[in-house]
Amino acid sequence: MLRYIPLAALHDGQQWLATTYQSHNVTATAIDNLNAQAASLSPERSVLAGAFTDASSDVEVQVGTERFPYAGLAAARAEINALAEIMPKTTTLIDRDFTPVNTLGAVEGHRIVHLATHAKFFPGQPESSFILFGDGSTVNMRDIGQWELPGVELVVFSACETAVSIEGDGKEILGLGFQIQQTGAEAAIASLWSVNDEATAALMAQFYTALSTGKTKAQALQYAQQQLMQTSRYAHPYNWSGFILIGNGA
Repeated sequence: MLRYIPLAALHDGQQWLATTYQSHNVTATAIDNLNAQAASLSPERSVLAGAFTDASSDVEVQVGTERFPYAGLAAARAEINALAEIMPKTTTLIDRDFTPVNTLGAVEGHRIVHLATHAKFFPGQPESSFILFGDGSTVNMRDIGQWELPGVELVVFSACETAVSIEGDGKEILGLGFQIQQTGAEAAIASLWSVNDEATAALMAQFYTALSTGKTKAQALQYAQQQLMQTSRYAHPYNWSGFILIGNGA
């Protein structure tokens, strides 16, 4: 259950933990490779960014007897546009173009895969856990684990509650990291709760700004958290501490 605690928001009475420390969750897959550096820390990282942005599009995903309604993320288009400005070597797939087939077809040669969409992960149920694409289709995590993402250092789930289930026990957090690392990717970023999409866009802009200067993944996430905590609009830790890094932080 401790995995549900946003470590960045722990407070010693004077400051948040993220003020001083980086943090990331380590999986068994990465335990022997904690100090391995990413193949490239240059500002020339290439990004494949997919987004479900159409707020007028209502999609319902059924898992067993449960139904989960979703709409496009209104701020996701601005998020992707900002990402492309910060990281010039960015390929974008928006709404109907953002499909599983198109995503897999375009991933080769990209160091980062950024998915600005909805996803939900259930503990011990990879066949029920899913990622929603812009055309309304879904792919479950068992299938994602079969994807081949060689050379990808990071998969970013820029969406609501991507790291947790409704009544989980914490296992799904590292389970997500494990599934992603099965693809050959080094790490994943996901959220512990439903973060406002405008705050998410602001955090991601700062994150990629830091990456573009050569910072590591863990350093870049800490930098983004620090930048938001200094603003008047997003200073509350609800806005910046929900996203966690799972896997290699280098």
